[in-house]
Amino acid sequence: MGAPTDGQKSWFDEPKNVNLIIWLLILACLGSMVGYEFCHKHGYFDIEMTIPGFYGWYGFIAYSSIISGAVLMRKVVMRSEDFYDE
Repeated sequence: MGAPTDGQKSWFDEPKNVNLIIWLLILACLGSMVGYEFCHKHGYFDIEMTIPGFYGWYGFIAYSSIISGAVLMRKVVMRSEDFYDE
């Protein structure tokens, strides 16, 4: 299923479809967090087993840190648009 080229609307152009996908992802994440609590865990550290959804939170914080660092680095490294024209 390719992108429509003759002005047709895609399935993702409808806001209700996008909202449906977001809610399905939220439900999948919550379902995996609930299911994780029923698994037998073998953690190396106590924090892994005491905080519910530890790996999810850890991944979210790591992802957010990487994105925030990239935004800050962009401000430091970014050059003007005509930097190489001179």
